Amino acid sequence: MTRHALVLPVFLLTTPALHAAPPPQPSAQQLAQQKKAAADGALAAARKKGLVVVKAEEPADVDGDGKLEVAAVVKDEREELALALFRATGPGQVAHVWTSNSTGAHEIKLFEVKQMVAEPRPEAVVELLEKSPDETRRQLRIYKLDESPPREVLTLSVVEESADKPEDSGERTTYGDDAPGFRVADVDGDGNVDVSLRREPRAVKARSRGDLPVTLVVGVKEVTYAWDKGRPGKYAARPDKALNFLPSLKLKKVAASSQKLPDDIKQMEQDKALEMSFEDAFGPEDGGAAAEDAPEPEINPAPRAYWATDNNFDSSWVESARGDGTGEWLELHTREEHEIRMVRVVPVCAGDEKDLNAHNEVVAFSLLTAGMGKTSVDRREKFPSDSGVLAVVEVPVPERKFAPQVLVFLRKGTRSSWVRLVIDKVKKHGKANEACIAEVSLH
Repeated sequence: MTRHALVLPVFLLTTPALHAAPPPQPSAQQLAQQKKAAADGALAAARKKGLVVVKAEEPADVDGDGKLEVAAVVKDEREELALALFRATGPGQVAHVWTSNSTGAHEIKLFEVKQMVAEPRPEAVVELLEKSPDETRRQLRIYKLDESPPREVLTLSVVEESADKPEDSGERTTYGDDAPGFRVADVDGDGNVDVSLRREPRAVKARSRGDLPVTLVVGVKEVTYAWDKGRPGKYAARPDKALNFLPSLKLKKVAASSQKLPDDIKQMEQDKALEMSFEDAFGPEDGGAAAEDAPEPEINPAPRAYWATDNNFDSSWVESARGDGTGEWLELHTREEHEIRMVRVVPVCAGDEKDLNAHNEVVAFSLLTAGMGKTSVDRREKFPSDSGVLAVVEVPVPERKFAPQVLVFLRKGTRSSWVRLVIDKVKKHGKANEACIAEVSLH
């Protein structure tokens, strides 16, 4: 008898895919309790490691693992500060995860966990003071907390005070923010926060009224650190740049009492004025008939006054009045009212030495403004006698050492939309007996 195996059909049962439901979100009260437990647990975990929590940020999920972490500045057995990270590993359980290398600092200036780069997770930003008998240094450190272990991506240090640094004697005036330290802002708008460090202030030493010393801080060197998305990402330094606290103001109009023009330009101006007078005298419907009341051609006495403001030492303003130039003036108008802190004057023709020696040199002048009235400057004085002038500094024109430039630093609060420079006295050169100014700028 033949036996046959009994084959039973196999049915594969398919059921709809089952998706795990997301864990329920804790209520506000439960979250507050979890954060308190994490904070208390971090203190206990720190003690087990021989660390003392000096300042801690509010517990938060800084690395996206769904668990609460506590970032804290801690003090080690040498009383030096470091950054530490603690993590809640379960109900009532908090573990020490990581401690940075010692910073050598002893005082916290700033500590926060904030978004520094355009990535999902925040960074820890720590600003500390490191003190020694010789100096006090300010540190800035930035850590990425979402990496394992956390990584320091920027470390900066700048001297805030030094025992060897000589004290500035006399008055000190700064025209911008030159304080040592760090500035944090998104400079280029790429979503990443940049860090700038200012150092090496540009200071000018001068003598003020009464022959008192004065230090004028006119700029500072700044280096900016921007986020580099390389692998791994880090902050990288950009080239240093010099910040000028006294940039030149943009001008709306320049006028002058008179001006000597080259013959070809003078003829051009005369022809233009004559053409304009013809257009006024003869209308298109007059058929060329002369008008009895045709106006006399008017010539702008100084159509090229802006030659003294074009930042070109090869072009200059030369007055054309009778005499040696005393009483002649240049007037600069800005687009709006500004606080004018400095006026720069090149009181000679500066094309070359022959050009300089062919024109009168301005040795004394007055500055008239809306906010201050009249201020007098005499280059022959050892220190300024006018109370409206803080200091006068005279230095050679760059690359043209034969030509002087005069920097007139005004007292604070000189607000005006215009400045008129009036020639008070000249030193005569050449046969033409004409005064010349190569450049004037407002700052």
